[in-house]
Amino acid sequence: MKVLLLSIIFPAITTLIAPQLGINDSPINIEIAQTNIQRQRGLSFRESLPQDTGMLFIFDNPSKPNFWMKDMNFSIDIIWINENGYVIGVEENISPDTYPNKFSPQEPALYVLETNADWVSRHQINIGDKVEGLITLKLLGLFVLSYLF
Repeated sequence: MKVLLLSIIFPAITTLIAPQLGINDSPINIEIAQTNIQRQRGLSFRESLPQDTGMLFIFDNPSKPNFWMKDMNFSIDIIWINENGYVIGVEENISPDTYPNKFSPQEPALYVLETNADWVSRHQINIGDKVEGLITLKLLGLFVLSYLF
């Protein structure tokens, strides 16, 4: 409902809500999964993900969410990110064949970034790396919420 409402009130926001993040000076375009329905579906049923694109899952509070490969058609990397924007965990080359295994971070994460398999190794992503661009998402969200309410 909020996304639809935002698109009606602020048509230009649609482009702002699909920004780019950066880790180790490696840009990645993102699609955002912020609602429960978007988070439940994730990348399931898709045939592929464009190169250097990821899906960013945004949670209401830091937690240890479980992810699985149900109905997935390609392998992915998962990057766990804390509320301060630092990488706190990584799972690489997770195959659809791993279903029904579940993957979760060792410590609470506010964001989870799914990318194509091998993105993490190609860009040398490590625990402790800073994810750039998350503050823009937070500020944009606060601006829109304060304007609407």
